[in-house]
Amino acid sequence: MRKIIADYIIDIKLITRNIHLFLFGGLLMGLLVASMQLLMNLYLKDMGFGESFIGRTLSFNALGGVLAALPAAYLAARFHIKPILIVATIFMALTFFAMGHAESQAIILIAGLLFGFFSTIRGIIAAPFIMRNSSERERMLVFTANYSLWMVAAIVGSYLGGWLHDYFLVYFEGSVPTAELEIYAYRYAMLVTTVIGLTAIFPFMFIKAKRPEPEELARAFSWKVFKANWRLLFKLNVPFMLLGTGAGLIIPFLNLYFRERFALNANQIGVYFSILSIVMLFAVMLVPILKKRLGFIKTVVMTELLSIPFMLVLCLTNDLSMAFWAFLFRGALMNMGSPVTTGFMMEAVPSEMHGIVNSFSSMSWTVASAISTQIGGTIIEKSGFETSFYWAIGLYLASAFSYFYYFSKCEIRSGETIRIDHAAIR
Repeated sequence: MRKIIADYIIDIKLITRNIHLFLFGGLLMGLLVASMQLLMNLYLKDMGFGESFIGRTLSFNALGGVLAALPAAYLAARFHIKPILIVATIFMALTFFAMGHAESQAIILIAGLLFGFFSTIRGIIAAPFIMRNSSERERMLVFTANYSLWMVAAIVGSYLGGWLHDYFLVYFEGSVPTAELEIYAYRYAMLVTTVIGLTAIFPFMFIKAKRPEPEELARAFSWKVFKANWRLLFKLNVPFMLLGTGAGLIIPFLNLYFRERFALNANQIGVYFSILSIVMLFAVMLVPILKKRLGFIKTVVMTELLSIPFMLVLCLTNDLSMAFWAFLFRGALMNMGSPVTTGFMMEAVPSEMHGIVNSFSSMSWTVASAISTQIGGTIIEKSGFETSFYWAIGLYLASAFSYFYYFSKCEIRSGETIRIDHAAIR
């Protein structure tokens, strides 16, 4: 235990100023994203839209991510990181504001698409930025810290979004028509979190990242490099696509699940999501230890498989306490695998492939979730949540199996370390 703590302290001291600024800005942006994830579906439902349109909105958001994936890799390889982060932050805030104040379906869909576009750019450049600004020793810790701070943002943002909604309900009571009270509360809650998200531009302004070398740009977008690695890209992205398809069927609708099945209000749902984020934060802190003991692949497969029984409980139960605990354990287990998957993808390929691998993994996830979210919304509107849960469980099983099938023999243990056999991985 002393050695583990000592290693953590050493790794923390190695983290650079650029990484600190990037993580802090990401924390502020995470508050905006958490608010959107909690409030937007509930707001659209109160606006009179059904699950089918809500699913279409989420699909447009994912489609924006698909459109951004390859341009984001190009931007990350060619330009300074600071202006990309600042522009993405400003447009994320503006489009979130537009989604929360427009009444036209077309404007909501376009704003959702643009939000997905710029949030994906911000997300994709994170991994190459971390790779350039960290050494191999502390890199897994930085990936975990980046993910953990998003969990912290989710804790605060989910609770804050629900609390602001209830605060503005009381604030506007008597001064606006009763029929419009909920809409006012949602809109002003989203306005406050939009302003908070905009403050992320300040830490991003102090990042000092040098422009990548021309040789790196040439390698990153070389057709020859792509042709030499397309099989590996395919193998890396099949499990990710299966997982994204399963997630899109049900995960974006969990706030509606608690509202429709258990009649919870926005503040109660916000508290649930905040507690989930706290549990996920502590769970993710175990990831470096699990990765050192089990390796990348066993950690990912184990956490995916262990989450499935809890999804089944969510599907079948009408008991709120059982649903709550299943919600916590499912979320914690599934999200433990996320930083491990990202780290594995980055370690599995040469440095010149980092940008394109990150882009393709983002496209795999977003294409899959864009399609399945639309399908999931339609299924839920017509037949309830159970069918979506069953399909998601099947796809999660397929994802875990494909990870094991493709990569179970690519890790070699040498003493206390586990390294990737790049010959076996192909």
